[in-house]
Amino acid sequence: MDVYEATLTRDQALEEAARCLSCHLRALLEQPLLPPDPWRPFEPELAEEVPAAEGVLVLADQSRKTVKIMGAEDIKSALSGLLDDGFEAAFCRWELDPMFTKRESELIQFHLQAFGEMPGGSELDDLF
Repeated sequence: MDVYEATLTRDQALEEAARCLSCHLRALLEQPLLPPDPWRPFEPELAEEVPAAEGVLVLADQSRKTVKIMGAEDIKSALSGLLDDGFEAAFCRWELDPMFTKRESELIQFHLQAFGEMPGGSELDDLF
């Protein structure tokens, strides 16, 4: 038997789609489980949730635009310091990574490519 590919005509495609839509099994399909939102409100209670481990903190404003990317040996302590200093942010997420300086650099590069500026709109002169 030869294997070949064939396409449906417009009428055949409409007929197949109507047949599929007439099946009552679609009512039994459940919504897929989505991953949890990684963003958490930037508030003092967050320090209880963040582990004392190596990683990167990403802080964002109300529209979830990144305002700070910060790698640290202990992201729990770093987060507590930002909260104590009154750093302005609406949301925070974190990534655990023992090579946090590398990950911090990658995230800054991604941000620069996407927005053409440093997180928080700071000048590139800060790097030199």
